[in-house]
Order: sequence, then structure tokens, then C-alpha cells
Amino acid sequence: MQAFHILPGGTGNAYPANRADLHRDLTSKGYTVGDPSPGGYVVYKGPDGRTVTIKPSGEVIPFQQVKIDPNNSAWNAPKYTQRQFYDGTPIPGNAHTTGHYVEPFK
Repeated sequence: MQAFHILPGGTGNAYPANRADLHRDLTSKGYTVGDPSPGGYVVYKGPDGRTVTIKPSGEVIPFQQVKIDPNNSAWNAPKYTQRQFYDGTPIPGNAHTTGHYVEPFK
């Protein structure tokens, strides 16, 4: 059974509460994971272009490149990095943290 908890913000959906459940949830959604960076960061890349980074501290940081002008249909339309809650909801004001943590690397 997977462990989930609900965090403030987002849509109130449950977020995976530990690394194992986070890994299972993301890979079941088609995300691929690379080897940890020398600094201890783990990066998952989703089929929709979304990225979820886990910092060595255990902080979970989802983000996606979003068009600055949603009406610009050009293939090279300018984009910015939008930080999101785990459920994909944008963080208000593009704040820096979601408050979502799993256990840190030791």
C-alpha cells in the first residue's frame, strides 16, 4: 500500500509521502529517471515534458516549461519555468517551494 499525504495548495490531492511511493507513482505515469547527479539530485522526466526533481534534502520540485504567451503557436515561442505542486497546479506567484518532502538521502 502506498503512503500519501495532503499538502496545502494544489487541488488537495494526495502526494506520495516517501521516495519509494514517489518513484512508483511517477514511473507508473510514464516518467523516466536518470542516475543521481554528483550533488545528489534525482530527476524524473515525464512524457508530457514535465520534470520532477528531488533534492538531496528530500524536497520534491515539479516544474514545466510554459509558453509566456499561450496564444503564440510558434514552435519556438518563448517559455519560462513554472514551478508546480505535485498535482500540476501552478504555485501562486511562482513561489520557490511546494512544501512537499520525502525522506532525504543519507
